Amino acid sequence: MRTEASVAAFLGTPACIVYAQAFSTISSVIPAFSKRGDIIVADKAVNYAVRKGIQISRSTVRWYEHNDMEDLERVLKGVVKEQARKPLTRRFIITEGLFENVGDEVDLARVVSSRSLCFSTSLILSFIPSLQCVPTKLICPRKSD
Repeated sequence: MRTEASVAAFLGTPACIVYAQAFSTISSVIPAFSKRGDIIVADKAVNYAVRKGIQISRSTVRWYEHNDMEDLERVLKGVVKEQARKPLTRRFIITEGLFENVGDEVDLARVVSSRSLCFSTSLILSFIPSLQCVPTKLICPRKSD
């Protein structure tokens, strides 16, 4: 629970849920939170498991170019514009902390700041299970780092 509090504080959100592995994210978080009629904005480089979770959710999906924050903002603005006269939908940004397919990190600060462009957007962030040290290093680096 301390890890979840630390992650929430780091992201500037009131709370978060931390799962032990990527497939837990797929089988529970994405389909549980995002349903038909919701909108997911996802990085094109998310791994197979995340893509499957997105597919299972049956949400409307908008993809942005890998780690391209300008494209993310363009897509979010497009979602706001296309949804302007429709009932408010839930919106999610889905990305990975460390991309399994390409090996680079997300610009988390930019993703979090981009959320403000799209009213009430939640962030689902996946870390690959074989690299569990990554979230710990981001939140509380060891003194030797």
